[in-house]
Amino acid sequence: MWPAFTDHLSVNIGPITAIDGPIQLEIAVRQVTERVSDSLRYATNTSRAVDSRPFIPREVRDLIREKNGLRRQWQRTLNSVLKAKYNQMASRIQVALDEFRNQRWDDFIIQASESSSAFWSAVKVMKEQSEEDEDPLRPTSPEEMKAIIKAFRYNTAPRPDDITYRTLKHARSKFVMHLTNICNAMLRLQYFPSQWKQANVAMIPKPGQPPN
Repeated sequence: MWPAFTDHLSVNIGPITAIDGPIQLEIAVRQVTERVSDSLRYATNTSRAVDSRPFIPREVRDLIREKNGLRRQWQRTLNSVLKAKYNQMASRIQVALDEFRNQRWDDFIIQASESSSAFWSAVKVMKEQSEEDEDPLRPTSPEEMKAIIKAFRYNTAPRPDDITYRTLKHARSKFVMHLTNICNAMLRLQYFPSQWKQANVAMIPKPGQPPN
């Protein structure tokens, strides 16, 4: 389950954007939360289906289904036109898969190489925002966020969005960069997102006392 979650989130989490006010902060929190939840649902469904195949974009999966349909038709009819369409579709799928793998490799390089333009663009956004901050609180960093997430305990209840600390521990560098950007904006704007103020509360009465 977790490899599928990590791969899906790395591909779909999106770019880091500047946060200049509370509204943008609320939007950034909602978008990151939705992306994590989407990847968690995808990984859960994949796990339930006992499907160990690597993540493939939906558009490519649709092409594969179309190709399989053409193959079945050709096998029934031995029509040369259907065979030609099948071969064309197979070539188209191979090109799409190659492009997808190349994009994933580029994403990996961006994460791994501090000399990449995307890395420095993300750092520049956070640096510019921290330099404008007049609050004495020190901005956080991706390394500090990773250490905090690593220190989380597994046996804690999830938030209302069902995102647990175990989920956060399996997110990778892109997510940590997003979280760092959000936390620094919170410090700079002195604003706490409303979505993160929600919690599941379970009342536990004392033994022998009425529940009310």
